[in-house]
Amino acid sequence: MTLTDETIIVNDGGFASEAVYHTFMPAEAAIAKGYEVDDIDATYVEDRWTCMLWPYSADGRMMGEHVYTAKGELRKCPPDEVITMEEAKEKLTPMIDELWSQLEEEALETAG
Repeated sequence: MTLTDETIIVNDGGFASEAVYHTFMPAEAAIAKGYEVDDIDATYVEDRWTCMLWPYSADGRMMGEHVYTAKGELRKCPPDEVITMEEAKEKLTPMIDELWSQLEEEALETAG
């Protein structure tokens, strides 16, 4: 999932976010969500505007979350935009390893 066109608002009453969420899914998942697809082997993207609100109480504590969504639109994802698990692993593993090392170092320093 990715998102675009995000706006975040914070004030004394709480905070809010609105954005267009782009959810990647196989054809089977799109069918399960009620969409009609023309290629069972394709990957699809559901584009959906979503607004989320997190109101605060009078003493500044978060009281919950409210999520409002528009009707989604489905489109076929171009094959060159589909990220395979192998590609994700190749790109993300070095980043995760580096961050994990940093967390371990910080934990050791804190334990001191």
